[in-house]
Amino acid sequence: ADAVGADLERFYERYMMTSLHIWMLLRRLQKEGDDGKKVGQELYDLFTHHVEKDVYNEGVQVRVSKWLAEIEKTFYGSCLAYDKALRDEATADAELDRALARNVFGAEEEGGAGWGKSAQHLTRYVRRELACLEKTPTEAIMKGWILFSSVK
Repeated sequence: ADAVGADLERFYERYMMTSLHIWMLLRRLQKEGDDGKKVGQELYDLFTHHVEKDVYNEGVQVRVSKWLAEIEKTFYGSCLAYDKALRDEATADAELDRALARNVFGAEEEGGAGWGKSAQHLTRYVRRELACLEKTPTEAIMKGWILFSSVK
C-alpha cells in the first residue's frame, strides 16, 4: 500500500489487462458501423464506471478525480500504441511486443522486466483473440456474447 492507502501495483496490473481486452472489443466493434459505435460507447462507459468503483474499493481516498483522469489518459495512450503497432503487418508482432511490454508490464526499456518472453506470449494471445473476434458473428458481438480464452 502507498500513501493513498491502495495496492497500486496490483490495481494497475488488473486495470491494464482489462484495458487490453476492452481495446480488443472496441477494435472489433469499429467494424459494425454506427451500431458498433453505440455499443462501444456503452461498453466504455460501463468500463469507466467499474474502474471508478475499483479505485474506491482499492482504498484511494484522495485525489480521486486526478487519479481517474490519469488512468483514462493511460487507457487512450495504450489503445493508440496497440493500434499503431498493428498498422504494418510486417512489423506488427515486434511492435505489439514493445507496446505490451511498456503498457502492461511497465517495462521502460528493452530488456527490462516484462520484456521478451512475457510480452511475446501476450502478443500471441492478443493476435489469437483478435482473430477469434474477427470470426465472431455480429449478433454475438453486439449482444456481448463474447468469451476470451485463458492468457496462460
